[in-house]
Amino acid sequence: MKNLLLFCFAFIYTLPAIAQKDFIGIAKYKITTLGSENKQIDSIMVVFGAQKIKLTFFLPASNDMKLVSRKSVIIHFGNKEQFEVDEDQFTYTQIPFTPSLTNHRFKNTGQYDAVVNKLCLQYTADSIAPAKANVKKAVCNASIDWGFHATEQFNYLGAFPLVLDNRLVMSADEFLQDGKVAKIFITEIEERKSTEESFNLMEYKKNK
Repeated sequence: MKNLLLFCFAFIYTLPAIAQKDFIGIAKYKITTLGSENKQIDSIMVVFGAQKIKLTFFLPASNDMKLVSRKSVIIHFGNKEQFEVDEDQFTYTQIPFTPSLTNHRFKNTGQYDAVVNKLCLQYTADSIAPAKANVKKAVCNASIDWGFHATEQFNYLGAFPLVLDNRLVMSADEFLQDGKVAKIFITEIEERKSTEESFNLMEYKKNK
């Protein structure tokens, strides 16, 4: 029994050293705030490719709240390019490359958690950037198996992290000063051999 326990502890503590493979595939996230009067749950689909990320937001159409409008952003970390894509109009606009770092100073706790049955390392941030003064604490679960080595950390427009410590973020919570909890979490994830078709803009018209 003693030898078995020693083996288990040795296995757990060597997990972070196991070589990660870059995640190629699609992750679907939900975003919500617990304790808010607004019960809205937003959706975002993130496509991870070779040194690039595509975020697709599902938004209410301006003329009909029952319809959904799709807007995407493509970030190429390798060649430092960024595009805004109107999926409904089949148009795109090249914009300045603005990779976004996380607002929080996360530290690896050495603890483990699981999201959609995938083992994660847990990170916490008690020291919050001034832009997030309304946040008391942030907790983030990042995949042990799946990495993204094009950037060490990434979020978009000051929102939740999607890449942290070169790891795919599976969930993150922000504990707000007013008692609410802002959450993002993966609901579906699918690994693929390739996602290149999601980044192909050949059939889209470039805006001037």
